[in-house]
Amino acid sequence: MHSASSASRRRHAPADKAGRRWTVQQRIYDGVVATNPNVMMVMSGHYHDAFTRYDQFDDNADGVPDRTVTQMLFDYQGLAEGGLGYLRLMQFDNTGQKMTVRTYSPSLDDYDSEDPSLEQQHQEFVVPYATLGIEPKTKTLRTNAFTAEVQTTQLIGSVAGVASATEATMAWPTAPLGEMGWYVKVSDPFGAQFTSGVSTFRVVAEAAPPTAPNDPGQPDAVAPADSGSPEMLAATGADPRVGLWMALALLLAGLAGARAARRRRAAR
Repeated sequence: MHSASSASRRRHAPADKAGRRWTVQQRIYDGVVATNPNVMMVMSGHYHDAFTRYDQFDDNADGVPDRTVTQMLFDYQGLAEGGLGYLRLMQFDNTGQKMTVRTYSPSLDDYDSEDPSLEQQHQEFVVPYATLGIEPKTKTLRTNAFTAEVQTTQLIGSVAGVASATEATMAWPTAPLGEMGWYVKVSDPFGAQFTSGVSTFRVVAEAAPPTAPNDPGQPDAVAPADSGSPEMLAATGADPRVGLWMALALLLAGLAGARAARRRRAAR
């Protein structure tokens, strides 16, 4: 157990509403809760009830209580349908320095049972951070990597009526070149749904088919110049430096013509 951190224990049946404990539960209470100063809260069930009690402990034996252990019993199994879906909600408010405890049933959309066996004060209450031994601290998390999956709404295709334990495939003939991602959403007739993670793949251009060799009686075709050479780029106009090359060629031709004219005049 981390002695520098506030601890909360969860036991199936530590005590009933009156604080009575079985032999094993009493040994755990005496050996763990009472002897560890950082144990601040105990939660339990087993008994149908809602009850909260606070036990104080003198950890340094100076006659003054040093901590208060909040003990919450929560079990609604005695209600219809095994508890009517009631859950125990605990909201930790660092600004208000308190823990707010509420009881809620998602199936009924109802807070706090009105059953006469359950008292309202034990279904919704507030416990200060000071009682729980909680001191909020600002923490900084660092990482050397981060991955985010963006699931768009673009539909590649859908398949219906897929039998259980079988596979389904989907072609994507219009996928653009480059790295692409895809994910799958699956649902069944009973409302269950599942969404997979994003998988990626790379789409590349289809390789050109090999050229058949010429007939022996025909001369071999001259292979075109490399598409990366200046000549090919200039001929096709695919390189923005074509204009510069043409201007330079004209300039050199003009200089050569001027030299030839001077030589002719000198020869006369």
